[in-house]
Amino acid sequence: MDRVQVFNQEGQLLISFGGHGVLPGQFQGLAGISIDSNNRVFTSEIFPGRVQQFRYVTDAEFAKLTKEKEEKRGQKASGTSQKEIVPIEMPPASAAPPSH
Repeated sequence: MDRVQVFNQEGQLLISFGGHGVLPGQFQGLAGISIDSNNRVFTSEIFPGRVQQFRYVTDAEFAKLTKEKEEKRGQKASGTSQKEIVPIEMPPASAAPPSH
């Protein structure tokens, strides 16, 4: 399954994201998941051998990001607001190990 699902202690689904593919936020062979102390979500995949980083966006942040994106495109802001997980671009891993 190429999807991340988050449940509360009662077993209710809180949020779900992902799907099969190679684009940011999609997965091929999801192999691991970790959450750090800043609530960033890290996922690892067997193929294409990448790590993706995500962060949780609140209603207010999502509305602001949507408005800014629509204004850049010259569109009227829709006012849509929902919580979601968004991918964060990570710098590419170095092919060579660091020299000492």
